Amino acid sequence: MQQLDFARVSIVIASISVVMGVVLAVLQLRGQSKTRQAQLFMQIYSRLDDNEFWENYGKMVWEFEYESMDDFLEKYGPGTETGGYAAYMSLTAFFRGIGVLVEKELIDIDVVDELVGVITKRVWEKIKPLARDHRERFDYSREGKWVEYLVNKIVEKDQNN
Repeated sequence: MQQLDFARVSIVIASISVVMGVVLAVLQLRGQSKTRQAQLFMQIYSRLDDNEFWENYGKMVWEFEYESMDDFLEKYGPGTETGGYAAYMSLTAFFRGIGVLVEKELIDIDVVDELVGVITKRVWEKIKPLARDHRERFDYSREGKWVEYLVNKIVEKDQNN
């Protein structure tokens, strides 16, 4: 009888140990996820402290005027001294990275909206004609995709709140 009681106690202790291990693992994974999101947030935020980012943003949103992709390339494209094409590529690359992180659920859209929501919308409104013209002309459906994706997610989030 004592052996039976000892066996039962051993089984209960082993079961409790397994459950405790699973609970601790889940808690640790949640903590790591929050830490990773905080790291991603800080990487995005550090880019917003970069003068080059704001120079590119200012050029694309406030300075450059164009009617079409051809007009943009003629005025600001490679070979010109405006840095326009580099500004366009830099901004779309920045938002592409954020869009992928949101789509893969590695960073929350609320965080993105708080941090870059307004500037994402402004950039998209300015580059939308370029991206859409590029998509049609070169049969490249991904041009500007992630900026548009972010804007759509931000608008969707705002409509649901």
